[in-house]
Amino acid sequence: MSQSRAVQRYVMSIAVTAVVLLLALSYLPRPHVDYWALLSLALVGCLLEISRTAKKSGSMAGSLVFVMHLAIGVALGAMWGAVTAATITVVTQLYARVTPLKVLFNASERVISVGLAFGTYFLLGGQHPPVIFGPTVAGSELSLNAALIDIAVFLASAVVYFITNSITVNTAVALSTKKHIMSTWRANTLWVLGYDIVASLLALGVAFIFVRFDRAEGASKLGFIAVFLPFIAVRHVYGKLNTLEDVYRELDQAYDELALNVREQLAMMVKAIEARDPYTSGHSRRVCGLSRAIATDLGLSPEEVAEVENAA
Repeated sequence: MSQSRAVQRYVMSIAVTAVVLLLALSYLPRPHVDYWALLSLALVGCLLEISRTAKKSGSMAGSLVFVMHLAIGVALGAMWGAVTAATITVVTQLYARVTPLKVLFNASERVISVGLAFGTYFLLGGQHPPVIFGPTVAGSELSLNAALIDIAVFLASAVVYFITNSITVNTAVALSTKKHIMSTWRANTLWVLGYDIVASLLALGVAFIFVRFDRAEGASKLGFIAVFLPFIAVRHVYGKLNTLEDVYRELDQAYDELALNVREQLAMMVKAIEARDPYTSGHSRRVCGLSRAIATDLGLSPEEVAEVENAA
């Protein structure tokens, strides 16, 4: 199967999974949603998606839109959260003139990530909006317990979101670049995974601000604009993380170049030996090929196979 055909089949399988998941989510209880809620959350999400951070390796890019995905899921539930997240993706990527296949994949991936996250949230007893968003008795044991339970349920859902997002996206990148998925995961996800999980708590703050202003009347609803304030500091940290990742990627590239130079030097030494002793001509290459085949059959990693081949 060709590389492009494998990517297309993978994207279509993700799209079908997203449709099936949406149908399943439509049977879950969900809060009443008005047009203002959908429009305001989608608008903020679109602005964050457009202001993406610098490109990562493997044609991935970082942004804070995941905070809005989680906030939308908390406020609106799994189905509306998934639909709104997918709509944000379609609008912004059409604006950026992304290819239709990528638009389909990214929108479907949003549906799956948000849908599974807040399907988990519902199964764990989470409410929309959470109990802690309502009036409680300050300092009471019930209030503290409710807050801790809500936060724990939300964090579990956030972990599901990031795991799902990481698997689906890095698999697509690995298929399109012919790289091992673990190598892709280390390059694109490892640096920011812990930070993403901690930063996801911002989604609770965003959802809380939205719910409070959404309950207001008239022009007071526009106070939701205050949601942009926390993102200034978070974007700054993301910039530093991307800079650190760039340094790591340059070191990784330098290592690959060094490994290639070593391979070339080994090949020149073999040719020099064979030129002096024609009787053993081809022996080193045959040993190299057999060693690689044995290492591959033994199930060694690509890095270990390369080491065995160099040694041979």
